[in-house]
Amino acid sequence: ESLLYQWMMFLLNPESEEVAQIMNENEDIKNTVYTLEKISEDEYNRRLAELREKAIRDELTQYNSGVRAGKAEGFKAGLEEGLEKGLKQGIEQGLEKGKEQGKIQFAKKLLAKNMNINEISELTELSIEEIKKL
Repeated sequence: ESLLYQWMMFLLNPESEEVAQIMNENEDIKNTVYTLEKISEDEYNRRLAELREKAIRDELTQYNSGVRAGKAEGFKAGLEEGLEKGLKQGIEQGLEKGKEQGKIQFAKKLLAKNMNINEISELTELSIEEIKKL
C-alpha cells in the first residue's frame, strides 16, 4: 500500500489494528507512534501534577479561610463576652461607689446636725475612723 495511505490511516486512528500492522512495515510511523505516546504520557502526567497541585492549593485556601473565619468568630465572641463582663463589672463598681458616696453624704448631713459619731457609724455602716475624717 502507498505511503500516503499509511499516513492517512495513522492520522485517522493511530491506535487501530491496521496502524499496528503498518508500524511493522513503516519505521517512520512506528517512531511517530512512539513519540506520540511519549508526549501523551508526559501531558497526562503533567496534567495529573497540575490537578494535584490545584487540589492542594484549594485545600490550603479552604483551610486558611476556615482559620480566618474561626479567628474572626472567636474574636467577636470574646469581644462580646468581654464587653458584657466589663459592663457588668463597671455597673457593680459604679453602684458600690455610689452607695459608698451616698453613705458619706448621709454621714456628713448627720454630722452637721451634731449627731453622735457612734450612731452615725451604726446608721451608715462607716467606721468611726472614716466618720472622724469627714
